[in-house]
Amino acid sequence: MPEFLQPWFLLSLLIFPKLGLLWQSEAGRWVVVQIAAVVAIALLSASRRFAKQPSNASLHRILENLPIMLNAFDAKGTIIVWNQECERVTGYSAKEVVGNPDAMRLFYPDDAYREAMMAQWEEEGSGQCNWEWDLTCKNGSVKTIAWSNISDEYPVPGWVRWGVGIDVSDRKRAENEQRKALTLFQRLIEETPLVAIQGFDQNGIVHYWNQASTTLYGISKTDALGKPLEQLFPTNNWSAFHTLLSQTCELGKATEPMGWTLTTPTGQDVNIYSVMVPITQDDRHTEVFCMDVDITQRIWAEQALRDSEERLRLTLNFTHVGSWDWNIQTGEMTWNDNHFLLMGLLPTESSVVQREIWRDRIHPDDQPIVEQAFAQALNTQTDYEVEYRILHPNGTLHWVLDRGHPLYNEQGEPVRMLGILLDISDRKHAELQIRQLNEALEQQNQTLEALVEQRTSELSTLINNLPEYIFVVERDTMRIPFCNDLLAKSAGFSSRTDVQGKTIFECFSPADAAYFAEQNRQVFDSGEIFHTQEKLELPSGTLYLDTYKIPLKRHNGETYALIGTSRDFTELALARQELMQQSEELRQTNQQLQTEVWERQRAETALRQSEELLRQIFDNAPLGIALAKISTYQFVMVNNAFCEMLGYTPTELMENSCPTISHPDDAELEKPSAEKMLQGEIPGYQLVKRYIRKDNHIIWGNLTTRTIRSETGEVLYALGMVDDITQRKHAQDALAKRTTELEAINRELESFSYSVSHDLRAPLRHIGGFVAALSNYLQQTGATSDPKVAHYLQVIGDSSKRMGLLIDGLLTLSRVGRRQIEHHPVNLLPLIKQAIWLVKSAQTSDEATQFVIGNLPVVRGDATLLQQVFSNLIDNAVKFSRLRRPARVEVGTLPDGTIYVRDNGVGFDMEYADQLFGAFQRLHSNAEYEGTGIGLAIVQRIIHRHGGRIWAESKLEQGSCFYLRLEIDGQEECFE
Repeated sequence: MPEFLQPWFLLSLLIFPKLGLLWQSEAGRWVVVQIAAVVAIALLSASRRFAKQPSNASLHRILENLPIMLNAFDAKGTIIVWNQECERVTGYSAKEVVGNPDAMRLFYPDDAYREAMMAQWEEEGSGQCNWEWDLTCKNGSVKTIAWSNISDEYPVPGWVRWGVGIDVSDRKRAENEQRKALTLFQRLIEETPLVAIQGFDQNGIVHYWNQASTTLYGISKTDALGKPLEQLFPTNNWSAFHTLLSQTCELGKATEPMGWTLTTPTGQDVNIYSVMVPITQDDRHTEVFCMDVDITQRIWAEQALRDSEERLRLTLNFTHVGSWDWNIQTGEMTWNDNHFLLMGLLPTESSVVQREIWRDRIHPDDQPIVEQAFAQALNTQTDYEVEYRILHPNGTLHWVLDRGHPLYNEQGEPVRMLGILLDISDRKHAELQIRQLNEALEQQNQTLEALVEQRTSELSTLINNLPEYIFVVERDTMRIPFCNDLLAKSAGFSSRTDVQGKTIFECFSPADAAYFAEQNRQVFDSGEIFHTQEKLELPSGTLYLDTYKIPLKRHNGETYALIGTSRDFTELALARQELMQQSEELRQTNQQLQTEVWERQRAETALRQSEELLRQIFDNAPLGIALAKISTYQFVMVNNAFCEMLGYTPTELMENSCPTISHPDDAELEKPSAEKMLQGEIPGYQLVKRYIRKDNHIIWGNLTTRTIRSETGEVLYALGMVDDITQRKHAQDALAKRTTELEAINRELESFSYSVSHDLRAPLRHIGGFVAALSNYLQQTGATSDPKVAHYLQVIGDSSKRMGLLIDGLLTLSRVGRRQIEHHPVNLLPLIKQAIWLVKSAQTSDEATQFVIGNLPVVRGDATLLQQVFSNLIDNAVKFSRLRRPARVEVGTLPDGTIYVRDNGVGFDMEYADQLFGAFQRLHSNAEYEGTGIGLAIVQRIIHRHGGRIWAESKLEQGSCFYLRLEIDGQEECFE
């Protein structure tokens, strides 16, 4: 019955005629909103109509039969209404949902997803329409439901919240597939490597240029867009192109495919096959897309095909295969010499014969079969293949295999058929012997089958007197509404009444229930009969069952349940196993004979496929590949990549040899390896050498070569594979040169720093000594009572000490650059504690600083150098936060392994952060905070030598934080 004749729909039409119009609409989301409003009005009207009656059974029936999902909640958020459409879509019955406080966890098992949905529901409130949420059904599938909450707009007594919804899973999947298809099409046009596509306006200005056009013509999209073709290809004549472009825009239809030759900016001639297609905008053809296909390789391939046909002719003559070419329109056939011999005739000077000569040689009984095979091949446009007998003039009979491939003209009419003829007389005789042997085996099998029939009859007598297992399973719930007592007892129940109404998950073990559910889903999804023979471990014991599961369908073809029957064939299964063991030897003998025949056919097919595959791999390999005779080193085969690499055509290369294209200075380098390979000491060798292109340019290639030997071990050919590494070689040479220069500069800088630091120490010691002596002398004379004299002496002494500190820092920085780093696992916790102890030992009681140590990783590095890093960082943190009360320094690790040292000190302006790690660079005056300005430079050099990174972040008067990235050793962490 159609949906619009269902009782619920007719009742709704009587109350609200508008619903019928809305239901026929296919406007998507609008339909859902309008139906939700109509349902709300229906509920209000029904609730008013039945408000004074003692029962709301009529209202309940309307809700149960609505074609959309409807549910309602009470004040506690518990579901109190769950109609039949909700049961059908989700698989959960009203009994399982209504009043269940955990019902929402069943539909939305993911806690975060469910909480986000409920929070948004509470925030948005009533009036929300077509809220799409993914709901998990009872069978584990996920469906997208569009919910509408209109409880405030259409309140129903007793329902705090209520809503309606529909299953939009199919639409969502269709939208996703459509988006994927559009994206795929756009990528196909832009990234297709086969067709170069350009777009032009009426004046020939380029406005579209795909990647294949760049590859084909060597012009980038940036250089092509907005320019005329005359500017991109200045050596070509474009008058015919503009004429065709104007005609395409005027006529508004695609041009016929045309071929032409184009000279690229690099001077290379490219053979093109093009089609112009107009683009319509505002009923005008103002743009044209041109699609070009490079047929240069095809032209080369045509020449190669002609060469291949000649080789094929020689091969056919050598292998005694007859070939034929039938002109269907004239009836003439062209035979090779082998074909004449297979017909029992002598070859003639003219290879052209009439088709009747061939037909007269066919055995009369086989002529209808051959004619029918020809007619079927031409009618169905398939290959022709038939086996028949040939009568030779001397009266002998021969079996042949005839195969042909028809060729058609543009109108689809057959014009020619090409084929081959094979003598299969030996195979036919072998088949006759196999058939005779099979007849003998068949007689033995009949004897065995008689024994099987006898035992099967005995078992059938017992099985037919026993009832079968019969059951029905519903689709959505996997519930068993009916079964017989035998099934109930096999599942461990006393009678069928204990099983009916339960699901298969309640009646069987989890493993068996999952197994049965998988079978049931196969029936439900396919709508076809499922048959299996299975072994089950049930409470009643181990059973072998022959099971049929038949789908039960509604009038519209929808499967709503299945009926199943299982027959116990345990004894028969055991008997079959015994019989299979007895007949295994005969089966293996028969299989061996068949394998010998089939193996020959497979070998022939595999050989043809292997030859074609090797040819494709050779021609299309991205590396240059060449095959040369070992005696003369002359090329016999070269692939496209090798020709492009050296700038030769295949014909030109095969007229040369390996030495003529190799750089003469590399001959002696390659000679020892080549001699070892020829002598069999090594299978091949790999060598980086130079090659001379046709244009006399030198290229570098990575050569890998192997020998190809005959069956007797004689070396016949040398196979070489060459990878063009010219660009990589030039880059390596430049990098090596630059590295050598940098190493020399670095050594000079370190030597200069070390020398300057040591040379400055001696004058400073003299200054310090003379200042001390002068101070003592002036004190004896009383001259130090003059404030200016005392101040001058103090300035000289302090400057001398500061210069000493700067020299010490410079020496430390120099030693850090020269010290050999030893990488070991380093536990950072002892280093941090040692640095804090050193700082605390230098503090007074009123300068106490709070230290906080978090979790720290074990890193790989030099413990001594890393101790200096953290000592400098913690000393800096304490120094610049000493005015804070309390001063606080924190050391820890971020989740990504970054180590940090943070303080609450004076901070700095991030505008000057780039000066922070420079030698002698200070962001504060020496009067404010003492120091030489070289500590952070030392820290940065140590971190860089460990292959790490250091940076800082700060705000004025809000503290600073230094971050370090070092190599983590394993997953270990150390804690305070």
